[in-house]
Amino acid sequence: MSHPFWDKYLECEERLERPTNIFALLGRIIVIPLHQYSRYFQRYRVMAHERTLDELVPANLLQQFQDEVGKENTVGRSKSTAEVERDVRTRVDAHYMTIYNRTQSETTKRWVFEQNIKRPFFHVTDLEESELDGWRKYLDWEEAQGDFQRTMFLYERCLVPAASYDEFWLRYVRWMQAQRKTENTRIIYQKASYVFSPIAKPDIRYSWSLFEEAQGNAGTAEAILEAILVAMPGHFDTIMRLMNLSVSILLSVSPTASSASPFPSSALTLRVQISLSSSSSKK
Repeated sequence: MSHPFWDKYLECEERLERPTNIFALLGRIIVIPLHQYSRYFQRYRVMAHERTLDELVPANLLQQFQDEVGKENTVGRSKSTAEVERDVRTRVDAHYMTIYNRTQSETTKRWVFEQNIKRPFFHVTDLEESELDGWRKYLDWEEAQGDFQRTMFLYERCLVPAASYDEFWLRYVRWMQAQRKTENTRIIYQKASYVFSPIAKPDIRYSWSLFEEAQGNAGTAEAILEAILVAMPGHFDTIMRLMNLSVSILLSVSPTASSASPFPSSALTLRVQISLSSSSSKK
């Protein structure tokens, strides 16, 4: 339900008395499947009668409509300039009616899921299982539509009320990786790890470390794991992951090195050994 924010945006432009900006903003809103899409469309349509033709549609589309009317003008009675403009505006209006119908259809499809969202804001209390399941189904459906921007926006919406749920962060990064958006994936990991997911629940950080290792950023992968050990010294699973990373780094440098020594003699291994010692001393 984002229409209150769009209304505030429009109010701001109204106070500044910038009708051109208002019209352009309405042009952005009418293609978004909002709950109150019809209200914005009606306002856009009223304002369209006061705007010049070149403000209503892109130049190439305007030229197409003018050419179509021009061809009609060559058959039968010649039309006046006012009649030609009227016919072009009729085509422009039909074009926006097509947009309206498409937006209406997209809104109707999404309302099945939207009506199940009871808490669109963040709160420390758990979400109801029914609402979590609603988000899962909504994301499944939106992913199947294949629209990158709308799917990304839905994930961002979902991760406001569901920011405490690693399930949705990990699902988001899997989807983003499937889109081959490496930097976007990294930003999701950073947002989850730096802000929302506590270090005591290291699964997202483990996934981030593996991601960075796969990108060839072994140093970053190492730093992620070491940060966990700073907060939780002697954490066994993290120590084992750091040891495995150490072996991977060694093998990537020298594939035959493993025959000489089971672990690399490096500062990384020394830190792992220190962590192991710390773990043993606490038992």
